[in-house]
Amino acid sequence: MPFLGSTPADKYQSLAKQTITGDGSTAYTLNRSVTNAYDMEVFINNVRQEPDTSYTASGNTITFTAAVTSGDSCYLIYQGQSVGSINPPANSVGSSQVANNTITTAHLHTGFNIAASKITGSMAADNMPAGTVLQVVSTDGPAANVTQSGAGSVEVINATITPSSTSSKIYIMATSGAVDSGGSNTWIQIQIFRDSTNIKNGPYGGNPTAANAPEVLAVTKLDSPNTTSAITYKLQLERVSSGTNAFNAIAARSTITLMEIKQ
Repeated sequence: MPFLGSTPADKYQSLAKQTITGDGSTAYTLNRSVTNAYDMEVFINNVRQEPDTSYTASGNTITFTAAVTSGDSCYLIYQGQSVGSINPPANSVGSSQVANNTITTAHLHTGFNIAASKITGSMAADNMPAGTVLQVVSTDGPAANVTQSGAGSVEVINATITPSSTSSKIYIMATSGAVDSGGSNTWIQIQIFRDSTNIKNGPYGGNPTAANAPEVLAVTKLDSPNTTSAITYKLQLERVSSGTNAFNAIAARSTITLMEIKQ
């Protein structure tokens, strides 16, 4: 409705209550300074008292006409404190007053730290910055060797990962030991398969002059599977000539590690 004068500023209202425990006396200390008895409502045994008749007040003292005993229920509501601050009262803002997804890292103090023991729940992958490692899967090969006779390939080790987003990339790191027992000028190649698809041919290994030369082959690949279904990545070693190769543990035990990278 219309009014005269300047538009009042928006203020938060917070009426304050104080309970007085009677001890048989008439004067008690107030939590807030007041001007007179009309700055508060006073109740004894839930009956409102008349200002200046049942009590007087000034500064931080209220004085009752009759003594207040320990058996009396006495409390007061400050009236003059209901406005005067543009800030919300302490402990008054709850989760229902804060809009979802509005608190960002820009609102946090530069020295803000989170103790790991205090974190519960989980953070959605969509809230992570690009380049974040969302999950890691790592598998060691069996202690027994895997062999391949003649030209062809053999699976040495595999690992399965389920991406959390179709935009995620999977970084694959794989190593395997190998020994070529086919004589000189025989070669082997390390490969990565996504399920049944060859997605990376790694370096060749072998010894052009001697057989039974142990070595370690390694290969990496940043893959874009574009799925949230489970994927099995396989480390295979292919022999490209005759003879027999022993893979996995004879030179170094094979490993494969998969890391999901947020994009």
